[in-house]
Amino acid sequence: MKLLSFRVNDKNKYGLATADGVIDLQARFPQYGSLLEFIPHLHLVDTLPPSAKQANYSFDEIAFLPVITEPKKIICAGVNYRDKNAAGDEKPSNPVLFIRFADSQTGHLAPLLKPGRSNEFDYEGEMALVMGRGGRNIPEQEALHYVAGYSCYMDGSVRDWQHACFTGGKNWPATGGFGPWLVTADAIPDPQNLNITTRLNGQTVQQG
Repeated sequence: MKLLSFRVNDKNKYGLATADGVIDLQARFPQYGSLLEFIPHLHLVDTLPPSAKQANYSFDEIAFLPVITEPKKIICAGVNYRDKNAAGDEKPSNPVLFIRFADSQTGHLAPLLKPGRSNEFDYEGEMALVMGRGGRNIPEQEALHYVAGYSCYMDGSVRDWQHACFTGGKNWPATGGFGPWLVTADAIPDPQNLNITTRLNGQTVQQG
């Protein structure tokens, strides 16, 4: 399934992306106020009758929102591209983690905004994992069982602020593009077998 958050007629909603457009899941399951609340109940989609699986909106009618509009935490792993590693080509011995705040995100097709106080606004195409349930001390071999799905993420980075502090360079408004949708984990058996391509003005600038 491809799940998304969107805005239409001045209302924020969540839905299911299909070849014909967007099915308004919030109208069918109003007890869940957001995609984040609905994720633990994805099985309910299978209970919909055929008449309820018709698209309500075309993609031209909606504005994409960040896939998860009000995340509880955004934990990011840094230094994923060697050519972006200011410390050189050596791979860090431990993950480099930093946080993003929800108001730094924007939706698919919305512009990313270069801060006026920066001369080094840079791109980083990433893959986002959305957790479907909580847990601690999870064995590595079981970790993916906790993932609800995957999405694209443009981790726009303000380098001249990031050099001093990762958090400072990653949290300017509208610098993180999240979307267009969440592809549920059952549709991606092996997330290691995916490619990420970043294009700038039509030119491929990252491939991994």
